[in-house]
Amino acid sequence: MRYLDDARQCAADPIEGPPPTVLHKVLTGKKGRPKYVIDHKVLAGASKYRGPKGIAQALECSAKTVRRRLLEHKLAEPGGSVITSVRLPDGRTLRIHHGNQPRQATLTAGQLDNLLHNAKTLFPGFGRAMLQGYVRSQGHYVTDKQLRESYWRVFGMPTDWVRRTIERKAYSVAGPNSLCHHDGQHGLYSTSHPSLWAPAQPTPL
Repeated sequence: MRYLDDARQCAADPIEGPPPTVLHKVLTGKKGRPKYVIDHKVLAGASKYRGPKGIAQALECSAKTVRRRLLEHKLAEPGGSVITSVRLPDGRTLRIHHGNQPRQATLTAGQLDNLLHNAKTLFPGFGRAMLQGYVRSQGHYVTDKQLRESYWRVFGMPTDWVRRTIERKAYSVAGPNSLCHHDGQHGLYSTSHPSLWAPAQPTPL
C-alpha cells in the first residue's frame, strides 16, 4: 500500500522545469518557410502506434511534414514512383501514372466466416465495427463490404433492418405559419433604430 501512495504522490507532484520540446522550427537560411524538426525518439515511439495523420494531429503540424521526418530518420520506407517515363521506339516519351491500388483482402470468404463465428462465440456483444477491429487485430484486412456479407452469411440478416419502418408524424395546425417560431431581436432593432420606437413628439403650434 505504501508503494501505491508513493507512486500517487509522485504523479501528483508538478513537473519541474520546462516541458520537453518535441516540435520546433529551424531557420535553414533558404527561401520558404522554416523547417519543422521533430524529436527522433518521440517520432520513433509514436510511429509504432499511429500513422502520419494521427501524429500530425497531436503535434499540430502537417501529415506531409511527419512523413518527411519519418523518411529522414529511416523510420519508414519510401513509396514507389508515382509517374514513370518510358521511351518509345519512335522517339516519343510516354508518361505512365501509377495510381493507388486498392488493398487486397488477406482472407477468403470461408476463412472470414470462421473468424467471425469464433469472435462472436468469445464476444457475443460485438457488432460489425468491433468485429472489423477484431479482424485487424489478428493481422488481417477485409473490406467493409466483405465483412458485411460474411456477417449476413453467418448470422443472417438483422431483423431490425428488415422490419424497420419510418413513422412520420402528422401535424394539424391552424395556419401555414403556425409551425414557425421567430425570436425577434427587439433590443438590437431598438438600439439601431431609436427613431422607430421612440414616442412621437408633439408638433409645436
